[in-house]
Order: sequence, then C-alpha cells, then structure tokens
Amino acid sequence: MKMKEQHKACEVKKQSKLYKIGMFANMNRVTIKTLRYYDEQNLMKPVYVDKENGYRYYAAGQIADLHRILALREMGFSIEDIRKIINGEVRMCM
Repeated sequence: MKMKEQHKACEVKKQSKLYKIGMFANMNRVTIKTLRYYDEQNLMKPVYVDKENGYRYYAAGQIADLHRILALREMGFSIEDIRKIINGEVRMCM
C-alpha cells in the first residue's frame, strides 16, 4: 500500500441514518424544546436542517454528544461552562 492510499478502515463513515428532532428526542428521553435550546445555545447543532421546511435532523453519532451535555448539566455545570468544555476552552480534571 502506498503512503497516499487510505486504508478502508480509516475512511470517513457517511451518516447513513438521520432522525427527525422528535424521534431523536424520544430516543434520548429529552424534549424537542431541549434540543432546540441546545441548538440556539450552540451546544449541539443538528447535522442537517431542511431549508424548505426547517426540520432538524440528527445523526446516531450525536447521541454521545447529547449524553455528555446531559451529564454535565446533571453535575451542575452552566450552559456557558458546557460550551467552554465542548469547545476545548476548559479542561476537566477527573
């Protein structure tokens, strides 16, 4: 294999399944309002927003991101603190 060739296991995986906001909310036991709020606060944006109807779509890969946000909220972090953590501006010591 040449250096410029990419191994198949290293290829970027395409998002094969997108979920409407209601389904994603139900799957993760949060409200649609919560997901919209996290979008407004730039904590977690949908992977796709339909320009015609404004529907928000989320990918299965975003479940871990949402659960991280929810865990930090449960620990008492503010939205601003969570934003800083997600953006790498603050490191968490564990």
